[in-house]
Amino acid sequence: MAKTNKEIIDSLTEYFMQQPPADICRALACMMIDLSRLKYIQNLDKKEKESFFRRLQMNVDQLKMFIEKGPQGKFILHGQNRDD
Repeated sequence: MAKTNKEIIDSLTEYFMQQPPADICRALACMMIDLSRLKYIQNLDKKEKESFFRRLQMNVDQLKMFIEKGPQGKFILHGQNRDD
């Protein structure tokens, strides 16, 4: 049976509450920047668009894996590190 959004959000919240606060704050900041990029996608140059969509796909893949298998080690959010 497929999980509901509420079940996924509850599972993610429980998992994130166990992570170092600095990691979660940085991840949230990165996600807010990416939301801004999404809103103004038409203004991004080709390289930045490609980078954004690559990060987005990797993060969606991480979410799918979390939904299917639960937490698998350390929290990974692509874009969280300065070199992503």
